[in-house]
Amino acid sequence: MVLPMHEKIQRFVYTFFYLTPLLLTLISCQSEQIPELNLPTPPRGVVVPKEMVYIPEGEFIMGHPDHNKTVRGKKVYTHAYLIDKFEVTNEQYKKFDSTYRYPQGQNNYPATYISYNMAVLYLDFVGKRLPIEAEWEKAARGTDGRMFPWGDKVFGPPNYGFSGLVTELVGKRKALVSPFGAYDMVGNVWEWTADWFDSQYYSSAPDRDPQGPVKAEDKPFFGRPEDVGTSIYELEPSKAGSSTLSDCKVLRGGSWNGGGVIHIRCANRDYDEPDYKNDTIGFRCAGSSI
Repeated sequence: MVLPMHEKIQRFVYTFFYLTPLLLTLISCQSEQIPELNLPTPPRGVVVPKEMVYIPEGEFIMGHPDHNKTVRGKKVYTHAYLIDKFEVTNEQYKKFDSTYRYPQGQNNYPATYISYNMAVLYLDFVGKRLPIEAEWEKAARGTDGRMFPWGDKVFGPPNYGFSGLVTELVGKRKALVSPFGAYDMVGNVWEWTADWFDSQYYSSAPDRDPQGPVKAEDKPFFGRPEDVGTSIYELEPSKAGSSTLSDCKVLRGGSWNGGGVIHIRCANRDYDEPDYKNDTIGFRCAGSSI
């Protein structure tokens, strides 16, 4: 059967759109080598649960100077804290919510279809909390301002965009671990943080333990994923009012179904409303170091 010309064009566009990013990523890949981590030693008296890693107090470089309408790329100080090595899994969330369902054989895949509000309920149950945005970024990139958790070049590839078609086993990609020993900080699923979203917050954020804005930006810019990941920082608040979103929380890390490399940069930010959930969103736990 001879396909009509418009169907041929549709098929070509479909194939090009979905396969080209994957091929380019594979071409640019370097070989994966599992890094030797020099993890910080917790002070005497600090107990670190086996499922968490210790992040010491001190400065790190938050954000990226390419986004010149914000105060990004500056040093920010945080107190010491703990963060989970892995994203919360299906099996873990099931222990909290017996009605939660997930595909058979995916016990140790990241829990998905998790809204911010659902995450908070789980965290209350296990006695932990969400990381603030600064804590998340420090755990992801360490203290040297690197672009990705493993360095400044894309390799692997991580499970993002079109290099992954679904979520995968947490911690599978050993070579892509962060300097502090946290896995899947980018790719696999987006992760909720505790902060309200405000695109202009960095211009007034303190340099010491920034806790996020006291309220969310009203009607933040809303567009395609690639627009949110690149151009949102260049928009003035008055030009960002075309959204139906409100009271958004910050999401970090990109996902298996992201819009490309921009989404897996440690400094990249996204956001959505606290009751929103889909198959690309999960979370991980944090805790205080006491």
